[in-house]
Amino acid sequence: MVDTGLLLMPRGIGVLVTMALSARLIARGLDPRIAVGLGFALAAWSLYDMTQWTLEMDSWPFIVSGFIQGLGMGLIFMPLNGMAFATLAPHQRTEGASLLNLSRNIGASIGISLVTTVLARSTQTSHADLAQHVTPENLNTLDPGLLQALGGSGDVLMAMANAEVTRQAAMIAYLNDFKAMMIVTALSIPLVLFLRKPKGPVASDPAAAGH
Repeated sequence: MVDTGLLLMPRGIGVLVTMALSARLIARGLDPRIAVGLGFALAAWSLYDMTQWTLEMDSWPFIVSGFIQGLGMGLIFMPLNGMAFATLAPHQRTEGASLLNLSRNIGASIGISLVTTVLARSTQTSHADLAQHVTPENLNTLDPGLLQALGGSGDVLMAMANAEVTRQAAMIAYLNDFKAMMIVTALSIPLVLFLRKPKGPVASDPAAAGH
């Protein structure tokens, strides 16, 4: 658990850096849509890096991708919350916060369900594609009748081979998920142009931040 926390920490650091930076830049007149677009671009870049992961890599690619993704997330959510409340009157912000939170939770639930479904299906498909090439008859390094002669030991060897196939299939499935998320994130960048440009600097709303 400690190792997991240390590996996830760079993402949190990236979020803190860009949240503070974006708030200062927007207060000085930066169009928040630029910050959101840049955030989506950084998130897509990090997901592209994640499609290059392998089972033999060390922790460094995980740290770098997580930090870049954190930078993108910080640039997205802070300005986006500000723009969401910039056009609302103060007495409408409670209802606006509820709707924003509801839509975000529904979107996250749908996204997680889709990603999990793609992961499970891709794992099964990849396992079937790989397993058909791992049989006692087509293992080049072993005599075709050796596994049968080994008896129970042969079954153990085949179980070990199946475990490795499962590991490889799971990695392929995760890479497919990363690629799908990268495409969706990249396609979201042009949608930033449809956001309404707020009049004047966008200030973060304390009530919105609490939600």
